[in-house]
Amino acid sequence: MDTKDKVKKYRKEKKLTQKQLGELSGLSEITIRKLEAGKSNPKIETLQKIANGLNVSLSDITDDLFSKYLFGNKSDMLSDDTDNFLWAFRDHFNLSVKYLSNATGIDIERYKKIENNEEKPTDIELEKIYNVLELNGLKSLDRYMLKINNDWFWVSRKESLIHFFDQLNAEGQEKAIESVELLTKIPEYKK
Repeated sequence: MDTKDKVKKYRKEKKLTQKQLGELSGLSEITIRKLEAGKSNPKIETLQKIANGLNVSLSDITDDLFSKYLFGNKSDMLSDDTDNFLWAFRDHFNLSVKYLSNATGIDIERYKKIENNEEKPTDIELEKIYNVLELNGLKSLDRYMLKINNDWFWVSRKESLIHFFDQLNAEGQEKAIESVELLTKIPEYKK
């Protein structure tokens, strides 16, 4: 079931209109309408707001924990099948299943099932996989794992910055902007 179908299902189960869900999520009715019609590709922050509005976890409404919504349009190095993100990263870094299994300490048969989306990895397994991928150059892809509530997500640095920024009140956001502005004045941090 796609995210759009899951959102619609939960919304109807809770007897909410699109407008009511938008209000509960802090989003416009049109945003909900476009999502349910499959006419939008919402960011993780939008999906999290919708999940909060529905009082469900983010993974309840996403079609896969590592779905196309989390990669946005920046998935040119990935295979067309973004559900097989582990295969895509492993292939990109020329790593074998055996290497990743040994390096993570995950049994090779278990690892294969995780990579083929036959079994869901635990948080500890995801952390181990991330650490191995990071050692093999993951940072250069500007992707890393972020834990939101009890779910892990592969996100860009910009997406994580926005996620944390959105958790701040107005005063905290002002301080964050000041801090980032100061960092841009330090030559060693500039591009």
